[in-house]
Amino acid sequence: MSKSSGKSKLKRRHHTVPRLLLRRFADGERLIRVPLDGGEPRLCGIADVTVHRDFYSMRDASGELDDSVEDLLAELEGKAAKVIRKVINGMWPLTIEDRAIVAEWIAAQHARIPAARAAHNEMADHLGKMLIVWKGSLGYADASKRTPQSLSPMRRWMRCGRR
Repeated sequence: MSKSSGKSKLKRRHHTVPRLLLRRFADGERLIRVPLDGGEPRLCGIADVTVHRDFYSMRDASGELDDSVEDLLAELEGKAAKVIRKVINGMWPLTIEDRAIVAEWIAAQHARIPAARAAHNEMADHLGKMLIVWKGSLGYADASKRTPQSLSPMRRWMRCGRR
């Protein structure tokens, strides 16, 4: 259930590219999808392009799926769409409030990219392994007992990845 909206129906189809952008490349509600692997281009509805099931969903404390991130992105996209329409209609420069909305929307686009999520997961995995090596090499988790000499195994491990 969506925690932010109180709706009983969970949104499962999450776009990694906002429909706001997809519509700018569409002929009505459809566009041509060109696979990067060399597959055949085909006509698709924007409702079906760049959709990943539960991409923004997370589990709450009770283990239930929560789609409130999707709700927040939809709200932000709605605000950004209004500002972008102002620019298309010739309004320039934007007010400070409108610039803040566009800046927030642009920043949020990074989180929507599957490759960015994979990179963040890889960094988190790497950092987790560093902590395990660090704590394991010390033989204890008590940070108050760490000395510069006790950190040398971690420093060696970090250097080996830079060759």
